[in-house]
Amino acid sequence: MNSPNEIIIQRLIFEGYERICRFLLHLEDIDKQFYTNEESIIVDKKPFIRSYEQCLEDLYIMFLHCQKKLVNTLRESELFEVFHNIELLHIEINNLQSKWLVHLPRPNEPIELRRFIRVIQKQMALYYKNDPGSVKPISVFIKEGVGDEIFAVDPLKNYKLEELIFLKIN
Repeated sequence: MNSPNEIIIQRLIFEGYERICRFLLHLEDIDKQFYTNEESIIVDKKPFIRSYEQCLEDLYIMFLHCQKKLVNTLRESELFEVFHNIELLHIEINNLQSKWLVHLPRPNEPIELRRFIRVIQKQMALYYKNDPGSVKPISVFIKEGVGDEIFAVDPLKNYKLEELIFLKIN
């Protein structure tokens, strides 16, 4: 039987897998929208997308490694170590998304934004269930800074060398 801590860890691992899948779908949308056109002159971004995919594959393997540790019966200190590793992996997904994704164009309507709007609409409908007429349509937008950096090589090179390597060592 799984302890409550193991169940929490399993859910966090699943959340990591889900976030990686959503990130890959986001990259697929970018690829379809901007780089699959044969007339496009933007050929340098395709390796950027592949670089993101490689980082996500590495993070996926690290989550898988944490999941495999749960097969054995672990002491509380070992569970805490696995939990800490999962926390670091989630932070790295955040970093990859918030700091490094700016090097690629944004698709028309990001998946995360559609999901966020659906969740908020459901919550509003639940809140106003006795008065459905009070539910108003919402408008959500994203504001982000534009990077002024130019990369002759992989823009994720520093990320891979500094942050991902650190996780692989631990």
